[in-house]
Amino acid sequence: QFMYRKLQNLNSAMLDMVAEVSKEGIIGYISPSCEKLLGYTMYELVGKSFFELVIEKDRQSLKQAFESAVNSDSSIRFDYMCIKKDGSNIWLESIANPVIEGSKHLQVYVFGSRDISTRKEAEEDLQFLSLHDPMTKLFNRAYFEDTLKRFSSGRFDPMGIVVADIDGLKTINDTFGHDVGDKLIIAAGELLSSKFRASDITARIGGDEFMVILRSCPLDVARTIAARLIADCVKAAVPVLSGGAPGNLSYSISVGIGHCEGEGQAT
Repeated sequence: QFMYRKLQNLNSAMLDMVAEVSKEGIIGYISPSCEKLLGYTMYELVGKSFFELVIEKDRQSLKQAFESAVNSDSSIRFDYMCIKKDGSNIWLESIANPVIEGSKHLQVYVFGSRDISTRKEAEEDLQFLSLHDPMTKLFNRAYFEDTLKRFSSGRFDPMGIVVADIDGLKTINDTFGHDVGDKLIIAAGELLSSKFRASDITARIGGDEFMVILRSCPLDVARTIAARLIADCVKAAVPVLSGGAPGNLSYSISVGIGHCEGEGQAT
């Protein structure tokens, strides 16, 4: 009795979730910590399929991985997104170990699961920073150059390239300060990204320079886009304080285009 109560208290205090899952994926037991992690009581989950808790896009691949482990009586570790009782999602890491009884036939799996949402968010942030410019949130030079190499196969021809840079940024920095210069770079990035399709690749190459890859874009369309962009740049301005009074600083962007029809035909 004493040891049973000790085990029960330990089980209730655990932050990680422990579950017994059959070869078919049915939950036979789950620790009370499931309520903290998922919002369900243990009684609501016993008898249900473990896979019902997994978000739909991950469900089939996770089921296949589990079936593969069952067929080889092997352990398995996987990260996946679960659906909580309130409908929100949570990232879990599970390590599942087989329980082999005297007959040497697999009986059940014991799952140990923990919340890894914070870790996944950090990984996503790092992934985003590796591909994007931190100031404008546009793609960075490395991603742009890598994409340009991949597109050189001709798969997305005809392809246009828009080159843009902010006129007189150094003078603006010297006159109004780098804070205003940074605002101008961010505004220019927003202006550029708003003029192109989601499928186009808009990147800050460095300093005041931007480039855009226009996928599957005929020359006349690329020229129209560039002309519209130049017209919109005439009206572009950022708010500044001049002599203590608020005002707007107009700026301009120089725009050029390059174009490839395919098979080395460049314009």
